[in-house]
Amino acid sequence: MKVIVVGAGAAGLMAAHDLVANGAEVLLLESLNRTGGRIHTQNLPGFTNHVEAGAEFIHGNLPLTLKLMKQSGLTYTPTSGKMYQSVNGKLQCGFGENKSWEDFYEAMSDLKNDRTVSELLDFQFKAKKYEKLRREVSDRAQGLDLADISRLSVFGIRGEWANEETQFRPDSGYSELLQWLYNQTVSPKFKLILNQKVERIDWANDEVTVFTNTESFHADAVLLTLPPVFYKDIAFLPQIQDTISLFETIGFGEVTKLALEFEWPFWENDYPDLGFLFAAEGFTFWTQYPKRSPLLIGWLGNDYAGNYDKFSDEELLKKALLNLEKAFHSKFPVKELYRTGTVFRHTKNSVSRGGYSWPTPQTRKSVKTLQKGIENTIWFAGEALYLEKGAATVEAALQSGKKAASEIIKSLKK
Repeated sequence: MKVIVVGAGAAGLMAAHDLVANGAEVLLLESLNRTGGRIHTQNLPGFTNHVEAGAEFIHGNLPLTLKLMKQSGLTYTPTSGKMYQSVNGKLQCGFGENKSWEDFYEAMSDLKNDRTVSELLDFQFKAKKYEKLRREVSDRAQGLDLADISRLSVFGIRGEWANEETQFRPDSGYSELLQWLYNQTVSPKFKLILNQKVERIDWANDEVTVFTNTESFHADAVLLTLPPVFYKDIAFLPQIQDTISLFETIGFGEVTKLALEFEWPFWENDYPDLGFLFAAEGFTFWTQYPKRSPLLIGWLGNDYAGNYDKFSDEELLKKALLNLEKAFHSKFPVKELYRTGTVFRHTKNSVSRGGYSWPTPQTRKSVKTLQKGIENTIWFAGEALYLEKGAATVEAALQSGKKAASEIIKSLKK
């Protein structure tokens, strides 16, 4: 049995690994000139340590990610820093820790039928005393979930928002984990071809031909592990428009990520436990706490990323430095201490066309349909198609790839 897997990110590599382990012949096609997808650990000139261009955190005690970390011998560190926000000229510790937020968490928990976050706010939090809450909810949704609250599902985020777990950071970067997974997959039954953009898929029951920008490939089944926004660019014969349209019910947010390195971690004297800083104009920053490092990561989610789309990298880095100066109230010579920086754009105009997915009230039903595949021939996986604990993370991609591989193996053995 032969399976073509499209996309060499976390989902594609996990699926390829399990398929090969169960006797399948696997051809892995990737449009980029590297594996990893939205995971890309980089060692850049001028930076003391590696920088994550994409995924960076393990978002809690996520079983598959931590199992693979253990099997690979890779280590990880808890990120236990505190959250600060700039309020009325001062840095204030805590975010979402007041009576209004308690009311909001309770309202989310009590909700019996799913609705959008915007609808919940309009229904129960329209009073003037909740103006600040409404603004903070929108900022949090955009900044952390890359989501539009007018479409964001309450059911999809209420568990994560109200019960945040300790996060971890892989010590040597996420790419090391995927490289290990790739190395475990290499065998005579496995082949990887890079720079292959899928343009068309012809299929019948138990037979598929995948056409790329350079050639065509034949197999018994194909597993597509692409971000939701990519499927509309592929021609399917026969057409499967009803299935592809389901991806439109899954949100997919934009993000621009910045890495800024300084001469020394100037914030440590006054804010030694600084983990995250919610600043103005949509900027979020985080440190490498508890590790002592002069690196700050900047983050612009969803609309905020789009607002700066026309800025050059240099202009955006200058804007970030100015924002940091304001956040720290010019107490530190931020610009003078700045050493180097770089920008990673995961926007609709970039290669990845976005950061990661987020759920709408229609997403769960669509995902259940997509997970079933089409006539045991076309299958789907990816972080957008896993809605349990760890949704929209590397864990989600790994779990989705593993689940899809299991379903394909079952179907091919029938």
